[in-house]
Amino acid sequence: MSGFMRLLRRDLLLAWREGGALGTALGFYLVVVALMPLGLGPDLNLLSRIASGILWVALLLAALLSLPRIFETDADDGALEVHVALQRGSFEMDARLTAAPGEVVALAPEPAVPIASLFRTLVGASLALSLVGCQGSTARLPAGGSVQPTVAGRAPVAWADAATARDAFTRQAPDGTVTATLQDASWLRFEGPPEEVEERYRAYFLEGYTTFDVILVTEEFGKPTDETFLLEDSAGRRAVSRPFRYDGQMGSGRGGFASHFELSFQHAITQDTRWVRLTRQSTGTSVEWRF
Repeated sequence: MSGFMRLLRRDLLLAWREGGALGTALGFYLVVVALMPLGLGPDLNLLSRIASGILWVALLLAALLSLPRIFETDADDGALEVHVALQRGSFEMDARLTAAPGEVVALAPEPAVPIASLFRTLVGASLALSLVGCQGSTARLPAGGSVQPTVAGRAPVAWADAATARDAFTRQAPDGTVTATLQDASWLRFEGPPEEVEERYRAYFLEGYTTFDVILVTEEFGKPTDETFLLEDSAGRRAVSRPFRYDGQMGSGRGGFASHFELSFQHAITQDTRWVRLTRQSTGTSVEWRF
């Protein structure tokens, strides 16, 4: 299935699930077509001459009703900002997350570009390219590797900057479907004042959970909240969790749809933990951190 057809299917599914805009436009179209002959009278010759014109004008007016909502969903989930960033030749992931577990990674917006340029992009290109830069930025990340988490009794590692620290805790599955970053104080401390960071990452700092930032790429449009993930460690402890919320479902340019979410597990990494493994249970895809 081509990227355009996947995008078309995605938009049709969204329109069908929302229902309101589609029903309003269809109802308006039928009402106009039905009332027009009543207003013009029973002249069959006249009606036969203008019937096709009435149908097209009614269709145009019905389409105009939905114009304000064309890009509303994409504006809400950040797709428009992603396209602006791609047009300007740059794309970065902003490490700032919302406070509650399951909230999503925000995409850092670029400065505004002319409206005409943005609309040329939306008309001439598929939204399936919206996460190309995001996926490319993590394309060479390992599925496993050694890192030193911040735990009691162990001196924290000092990193030069947030990007270096975050990359050290990021792993990607060989098939590219799962990219996960283990939350750790060594890179979270770059996010701002300590009080704000602790409040933003409550699951990690205040509740002591093991948490991950995850990018999931799927072949079909779906709900990541239906996915379950398994966390295992060297001590034989196991925990299962699923995302409460997600952001994305935009075409990734890798043959699927990408979603962003946070996973939290009732699990704590201790000084004697030698490794942890995160597994997507529906496919068995896993990534691992060795300590």
